[in-house]
Amino acid sequence: MQLNTSNAYLDARISAMGYRLQPDTWFQELTAHAPESLDEVFKQLRIPHKETGSEEQELEFESLILSHFLDEFKILFRPYYSHARRLLLQWISHIELRNLKTILHGALLRRPAEELRDSMLQMGDLETLPFQDLLQADDILEMLRILDKTPYASMARQARRLYEEHNDPFFVNASIDQRYLHDMVAHINLMPRQHAPLLKQLLGFIIDRHNLVWLIRYRFTYGLKSPETWYLLSPGGYYLSSSTIYTLINLGSTEQVLDSLPDPLKDILGERTNLFHIELALENAIEEKTRALLRQNKSIITRTLSWLILREKQLLKVRGILKGQELSLDASTVSFAMGLGEY
Repeated sequence: MQLNTSNAYLDARISAMGYRLQPDTWFQELTAHAPESLDEVFKQLRIPHKETGSEEQELEFESLILSHFLDEFKILFRPYYSHARRLLLQWISHIELRNLKTILHGALLRRPAEELRDSMLQMGDLETLPFQDLLQADDILEMLRILDKTPYASMARQARRLYEEHNDPFFVNASIDQRYLHDMVAHINLMPRQHAPLLKQLLGFIIDRHNLVWLIRYRFTYGLKSPETWYLLSPGGYYLSSSTIYTLINLGSTEQVLDSLPDPLKDILGERTNLFHIELALENAIEEKTRALLRQNKSIITRTLSWLILREKQLLKVRGILKGQELSLDASTVSFAMGLGEY
């Protein structure tokens, strides 16, 4: 399917699936009043679900909703080809990379391979990594050598170089995130001219959030030097250009960084200085920006990616709310953690 031909099918499909997205008031209601059963939640999320109410299904809620999300992804992905298809595949690879991080963390804690595999989301034909080999690897360096023979070879080389230099698995995690965003930018840069600007808005704001939050963590929580921090951040931000990032990483405190931000980001953050509050404010701003792009009809691939981003965020937000209720946390705490209340 070429992006400059009729997109009536995808437009109609995304408009129809738009009703699966819930307003903030729905999440506030869910937070205040725990559902009587998961069946009720599945129905409101428009997810097919057998009404058995078994304990096993309760425990597998995250796996069930994310498996359904992958089915939704495939519905929207199927009509695309060429650069748009590769862009969507790059975006959905964040789930596979989450599985990779599960294995890396599990290796450090010496968790059994079977236990790790059970905790990973099954991606079916979207899976590209040799997870069985990775699960049997003796250590992180062997895992990274296995990745040398996969589409993630460049990420593996960068991660191995950092790991050997610092002997800290933290740098492997950081390298995975940085390379993922770097490759997303590369795919967007290959998109046709009429789609690239809106896609750069969508991804650029996400990169801004990542870069600002992690810049503060790297520099002032973990005490990394400016060159190390620069190396672990991603180019392609919307408000935070590479030159702006270079200036910010050389400042001496979180307060100086916040004072030196571009005005649009200052407006979003207001007087917030707590990093968790900053992250919540940026996440909410991303949702607002993504909803605005979803409503536009200028780029069907941007609408597709916007819907996918919002749908996944909402499903994970439901998981967080239900997990908080399972732990008997009060509604105000859950609401705050999910970015639904005042902060």
